[in-house]
Amino acid sequence: MPVHLVHYPSNVHGLLFVNGEKQVEFSFFKAVYFFSSLWLWEFVYFQFFACSAEGRLDLAKMFRLCNETQFTSKKNVTQLVNWLTDIYGTLAMVNYPYATEFLKPVPAWPVKVACQFLNDTEVGETELLHRIYSTISIYTNFTGKKSCNLLENDYGNSVDGKLWDYQACTEMVMPMCNTKDSMFEQSDWNLTEFSDECFEKFKVRPRPDWAIINYGGRKLESATNVVFSNGWLDPWRGGGIVNSHFRGVAALIVEDGAHHYDLRGSNSADTASVQTVRLLELGFIRKWIKNSSLRQNRPFYYMKGNAE
Repeated sequence: MPVHLVHYPSNVHGLLFVNGEKQVEFSFFKAVYFFSSLWLWEFVYFQFFACSAEGRLDLAKMFRLCNETQFTSKKNVTQLVNWLTDIYGTLAMVNYPYATEFLKPVPAWPVKVACQFLNDTEVGETELLHRIYSTISIYTNFTGKKSCNLLENDYGNSVDGKLWDYQACTEMVMPMCNTKDSMFEQSDWNLTEFSDECFEKFKVRPRPDWAIINYGGRKLESATNVVFSNGWLDPWRGGGIVNSHFRGVAALIVEDGAHHYDLRGSNSADTASVQTVRLLELGFIRKWIKNSSLRQNRPFYYMKGNAE
């Protein structure tokens, strides 16, 4: 949504919208072809272990939970599954070709590293769960300094996380669900439940259509000077605008890019795809500045290599 252009057209002459949650649909990585089926089997095993106190304690120990003695109900198992699901989504989001500490320390191409633990489908339920733990440890404990895990979301408890949650509870409502074809357990979007969770957290109720009503959603006929950039490996990519038929609106794809990869600093491990997209983005920005300067009869100050 070209938010700033809509509200401040006299001050904003162009917009680069990167990996945004324009229309949300959750997709995931494809590092190994059988990963999805393994994950579905894991859900079956979780339900099996959840049926008894002994099984739940085994799960708590396998995933090295800090409060394993309080892991006593099926609801706790659901919390564990949700925690794992969030971690896999986040791991895909930070799937860069070099080591980063964007959210937590992770190695280069962390998804590929994680999937190396799942290179064998012929394993029993306990071994599979141990391997699943190894995959999520690539995100939760790559440094090896963590002794146990809390199911609370570390990011969600940070200032940035709370601010994001508040925005998602008010202006940026993003329906989340998983179909039966997903690698995750099937779940439906329930606005009532989401609204109740928001009210419990912040004493506010969401306005699910506010962003579309206020900014126009995907109706881009009147938009100009907008570039939508999408990373093809980004789990938010399903909600992106990946093509455009409108004059003045461009859609760019970073073929091997995760979340806002093109806006990260230059790195010697950068892929050819992101380098190409960055050059295109720079060209658009130069054009916007030049055209704006000409319209306002102001001198166009050339950046290095800016001459046309």
